[in-house]
Amino acid sequence: MLWLTLVFLAQPASADEPSVNFGGSVQSDLRFRLFADQDATGPWYAPPDVPPDILRNQNTFNVNVKAKSGDYRGVVDLDFVLMGYPGEFGSLDDLSKRQVVEPHRIETRALYFEARDLFVNGLDLRVGHQIVQFGVGDQFNPTNTFNPNDVEDVLLFGDQMANMMVRADYAMGNWTATGVLIPVFKPSLIPSTGPLALTAIPRLPFYEDELRWRIHSESALGESLGYPTVIGDVIINTPEASLENMQFGFALGGFIGMQDLAFTYYNGFADIPGAVRTHTDQVTGEQCRNDNGTNCINGVLSNTV
Repeated sequence: MLWLTLVFLAQPASADEPSVNFGGSVQSDLRFRLFADQDATGPWYAPPDVPPDILRNQNTFNVNVKAKSGDYRGVVDLDFVLMGYPGEFGSLDDLSKRQVVEPHRIETRALYFEARDLFVNGLDLRVGHQIVQFGVGDQFNPTNTFNPNDVEDVLLFGDQMANMMVRADYAMGNWTATGVLIPVFKPSLIPSTGPLALTAIPRLPFYEDELRWRIHSESALGESLGYPTVIGDVIINTPEASLENMQFGFALGGFIGMQDLAFTYYNGFADIPGAVRTHTDQVTGEQCRNDNGTNCINGVLSNTV
């Protein structure tokens, strides 16, 4: 892996006058897979789709701007990402599309407006794309339930995605009361290797113990009869954008002596998908791993999850 980052910053202005601070970075990320074990991620009758040997060829230009005037502040933090290899070409027409030949995207890390001491002293309001974090952990906080996890880059564990929110804070001495409203649900961003997990069914996460027990028992029975279980299709159900599905939460945090305390409540949805229902189809057809007719199966039990 090659990782090169160039950071540049602007000089801040005086705290007593309107100011605009600029910052940013240029990063080039190149990663290779040197060894790939085809048998390590799934059975022979459901071979995994292993990504190319060049895992990542990504160039990122980050720019952040912070403007402040009195009790008002605006923050913009954007990543302009240019992928170093083209996308998949489905037709000749794709060669005329820059987004296919030269894939690029914009990632919003922050884009919000903030007002301090709004109407009354101690009341702060922030509106826009932002990350709301509670807790004092450096890398992982179990109370970070407001923002979806960004695990697209497996090396950036604990990273989160910004989402459109309205946040209000009211300071009361050593304690701060916070209310957060999230109008539209945003799911987590999983890595490109995420579908490889579907080849290891016994290791899949389940929210319900009864469902996990049923899946394991049925899989063992099918395999003993020559019909192992595979994942045929996965249907993702996300909450619709509606007033009923708006997420919200509250927090009360502060400290007593040298101890930090926080009480939080969150009403929303899990940002990482989990299996809740499955439908099985029996697909017949003998398959053998070897040409001599050994290590064969009669077919598969294909699951739609």
